[in-house]
Amino acid sequence: MEYIYERLEAWHDAIDFANQVITLLSGTSRDLKNRDLLERAEESSANIAVAISRAKCSRTRDDIIQQLYLSRRSLYETMTLLEIFRKNRWISKRQYETIKEESKGISSSLVNMMRGMMLSPTLKTA
Repeated sequence: MEYIYERLEAWHDAIDFANQVITLLSGTSRDLKNRDLLERAEESSANIAVAISRAKCSRTRDDIIQQLYLSRRSLYETMTLLEIFRKNRWISKRQYETIKEESKGISSSLVNMMRGMMLSPTLKTA
């Protein structure tokens, strides 16, 4: 059985992105000074895909758009945390730039999905 959100390319991209972030951060030392930030980055990267799947099961256009905004917020949170890691040299500039390129594609997909929802006719509730 396939879940409806599994048909979305943006969801697959977000899953891949979360796995990249988690893999990148798995090699980072988790001492007291950065453990909470690392866990927060892993969680926010996973929340991108989670919010996309929630959007797919929402009943109204406004709920769908809200979930897509939450997904984008999690993306921005992830990138902000990774920038902090880069500045502290917990990850390299090259690693950061690689992840940043991936994030741009996800951001673009989310914006396109939101625009599509704002232009589509009113959804009917079941």
